[in-house]
Amino acid sequence: MPLRCTCGAELPPNALFCHLCGRPQREEPASREHDESTALGAEESHAEQPRKDVRGISFGNPDVIRAAYPIAVVAAVLGSLPALSLFCFLWYPAAGFASVYLYRRRTGIYLTPSEGAKMGAIAGLLVFAISLLVLTVGFVFGGGADFTAALREVVEQSDYPEELQRSVLRMIENPMMIGLILMIGLFIRFLATAGFTMLGGALGAKVLEKED
Repeated sequence: MPLRCTCGAELPPNALFCHLCGRPQREEPASREHDESTALGAEESHAEQPRKDVRGISFGNPDVIRAAYPIAVVAAVLGSLPALSLFCFLWYPAAGFASVYLYRRRTGIYLTPSEGAKMGAIAGLLVFAISLLVLTVGFVFGGGADFTAALREVVEQSDYPEELQRSVLRMIENPMMIGLILMIGLFIRFLATAGFTMLGGALGAKVLEKED
């Protein structure tokens, strides 16, 4: 039977349009190709969008801990060695940078500089906790008297006036003053550790972001 348009006109074979009313009779190949290319472009655009970790950068994210923990152990050991502890301004930023890098390698997710700073802060907290554990073990098994004796020796060998030296030595003999000195020292170390690792984490996120 001959093909007919909805208007009733008889159509020739393979007609694209009705010669009477102009109604399209079938989809044009060009139109299909355009639609396919548009859909493909949308898929590629969606695929190129950076992935985000819905769990966020926190201690509750296992990937964050797995990336930060081994780096924190290395940095804590290096920072606890007498000969290398002076270079903590290098180890701690490197720990923050490396934790961001390992997180990127593990998840394939890029971090913004602010997220990198959070990653560095988590690495810094782990570094501080491990370092504190090492110091505590050394203080307990090494003897607190050694610490007091070391302080006394430093004061006695200083160039301060004798009256000031005697006042400081009396303070050292007070266990509460020793505890206060230790707390102040730990607080300063915590600030330094967290600050350096946050800086390294933010820098690592920025550098890795530029590589994309």
